[in-house]
Amino acid sequence: MIPTPNRIPFGYGLGIIRLGDWVGHDGAIYGFSSVTFYDRVNGAVITAVANLSSNFSTPTLGLFGQIAKRLYRASLRPR
Repeated sequence: MIPTPNRIPFGYGLGIIRLGDWVGHDGAIYGFSSVTFYDRVNGAVITAVANLSSNFSTPTLGLFGQIAKRLYRASLRPR
């Protein structure tokens, strides 16, 4: 996150997603979907990329969740 004066709670303006200790961004365009998340505590990075038959689905967010749950289960708990 970019620091802001007086700790204004900006978030989605930058497209940032927070899941437990993870911060990241996802997206899809022209048959592709991707997501990258960074774990601020462990220093881990998970990136998932998928081909799509439709731009209305982003399976990579679910794929990220499955990978993070197996490798860093405690990092997904709510903060």
